Amino acid sequence: MELRFRGDALHKVDSKGRVSIPSGFRRVLAAGDPELEPGSSTPPTMIAVLSANSESLDCYSLEGMDRLESRILRVADPVRRQKLLDLIPARSIDLQLDDNGRIVLSQKLRDALGISDQARMVGKLEFFQIWRPEVYDARQAAVLAEYAAEGGSLDLFSQIPGPEL
Repeated sequence: MELRFRGDALHKVDSKGRVSIPSGFRRVLAAGDPELEPGSSTPPTMIAVLSANSESLDCYSLEGMDRLESRILRVADPVRRQKLLDLIPARSIDLQLDDNGRIVLSQKLRDALGISDQARMVGKLEFFQIWRPEVYDARQAAVLAEYAAEGGSLDLFSQIPGPEL
């Protein structure tokens, strides 16, 4: 079974911008870092992309980012491919985890995201996101309210195509 980013966690951001990455997320990052030997104590590297609306930071393992970049390069429409190439690489940054499983969010990133003393980490299977907690919570509440207003069942598993779980 492939490791995926799942769950969410609220973490403190210190005055230097250091924030801990959840341990489960660190395992996925390590598994997706081809430079690391299995069982290595060397911390993994991850690549973060500031979302187009600057609401979140989308974080990928090295292999995950490689898959995303390969998909971008295969986009058939040259105009769309160029837009993606203009946006994603320029808004990307390599972040090295330290020995304590933390990354440093620069002041520029914290300002762009509106993060001060806390950050919410949210798993999205192939990547995870870092959000200002209030923005993420409001977004989740709006999504659930919209879903309920459409008469949708909150049985989200029924919305997934494929064989029954």
